[in-house]
Amino acid sequence: MNGKLDNNAEVILAAGKALCAPFQVLAEGIPDKKIVIIPDGYKVEEIETEELNPTPYRATGSRNLSTVASFLAYVEREMQPGTTVCFAKERDGSFEAIFNYSGGAGAPGWKDHSASLSLEKTTSWLRWMNLHGKRKGQLEFCDFIEANMDDIVEPDAATIIEMVTTLKVTRNAAFTSVVDPRTGFATVNYIETTKGENGGTGAGQAEFQNRMVIGLNPFKGKDSDRFTAKANLRFELPDGDNPKGLVLHFSIINHENVLEAAFEAEREKVFTRMNALNIPVYEI
Repeated sequence: MNGKLDNNAEVILAAGKALCAPFQVLAEGIPDKKIVIIPDGYKVEEIETEELNPTPYRATGSRNLSTVASFLAYVEREMQPGTTVCFAKERDGSFEAIFNYSGGAGAPGWKDHSASLSLEKTTSWLRWMNLHGKRKGQLEFCDFIEANMDDIVEPDAATIIEMVTTLKVTRNAAFTSVVDPRTGFATVNYIETTKGENGGTGAGQAEFQNRMVIGLNPFKGKDSDRFTAKANLRFELPDGDNPKGLVLHFSIINHENVLEAAFEAEREKVFTRMNALNIPVYEI
């Protein structure tokens, strides 16, 4: 008898659960919508089931790349034909590819799966720009030129080395200069007092190159292009306003134009590859 009561209790319990359980009905006239009717006293909770699957429902997230080569390789790997678009921002040298910008056939997309490219400047470019237009003493200026000799294209390295070496060893000297109006080159005359038991003086000349050409890769990347830029070399003789000694500096001519040309070269690589992949590019 207990067995019969137990069986009846289970049937009644199952029936009660069925009556109280939420059920779905198809909304009339709206075939893609479902209405869920939940009895009073029931709690509605959202249950995340995606993480229980072996793989996510769809790709999401963003990735920031620093070189054109890596950006293009990643875009080619993740792109979805017909749904991927690319945006270019020239003012800050960046690109963004959105892989699910649209759902195909003009349908809207989630726009939450993307990759961006922010071109990073090379260490050599930053080194030269950090000293651009800044007046430095002989020793510091000459040390910089010697340390970055590989970036100098013209004049030849031997000429620059001779110039900076001569200036470097005449730190305690009285300087005068003569500028050749035909060439614009300067001859630096100096008289140096030698300190020691016997004292003495030494005189000499140093040919000063007032122009040089440097070659730099403004942006990082093994395939980035090298650009040349002209730089003016200048010196200031000691005087009442500058009693500490000879001061030197350089200024890179139209460095903004060099940076723009470098961006255009990288931009062309992106546009060419995107065109081959049939990905539209929009400049913003």
